[in-house]
Amino acid sequence: MPLWSAVKKEKHQLTEYTAPGATRPLYADFLDEAGSHPAAPLYRVAGELWSQVARDPSPELVRQAAQVEEEAAELLVRF
Repeated sequence: MPLWSAVKKEKHQLTEYTAPGATRPLYADFLDEAGSHPAAPLYRVAGELWSQVARDPSPELVRQAAQVEEEAAELLVRF
């Protein structure tokens, strides 16, 4: 199933069954408490984008959120 179709189909679950920002802001807080990890700000941005996707899904927002998360994950591996 294409990513866009999956997001559109699961919009209800995104808004009803997960924490705000798909828990990315919570993870960012954890990274800050563990030592101000450079990926924390990117996870906050990803959380904002996933919240926007939950409110009004669009393929572009999904791509943006996924890209930011990929960048954050790369930082986690490097540091």
